[in-house]
Amino acid sequence: MDYNELQEKKSKAHRFYAKIFFLSILLLLLLPFIIYIIVKRLEGVNNAWMRNCIISNITYISCYWWLYWGVILYKEKYEKQLKENPPITEKQIRVMFEQMGRKASEAQIKQVMRSMKNAK
Repeated sequence: MDYNELQEKKSKAHRFYAKIFFLSILLLLLLPFIIYIIVKRLEGVNNAWMRNCIISNITYISCYWWLYWGVILYKEKYEKQLKENPPITEKQIRVMFEQMGRKASEAQIKQVMRSMKNAK
């Protein structure tokens, strides 16, 4: 995959997430009006329990919608960051020592791993 294809793929993904974000904001802004319209239509219904159930269900559905897309977007961001900054393993440290022309002992490797964890 060359650079242009990668940029086009990223652009498509950004447009998709922008649409989802726009729809979510629109839903959030319209939710009070939707609830108001439903309450007005249900005024003829004498059962207050039914009205409350419908209103709470709309609220739950919108909360689940936000939670779902929040998890999806967080997962995408996490995977992107992990791909850009992969964690360093002991094997990579051994290779680094070998490239410097040294044979690293297990204690040295553990010390480097500890120092990297402490530096974070």
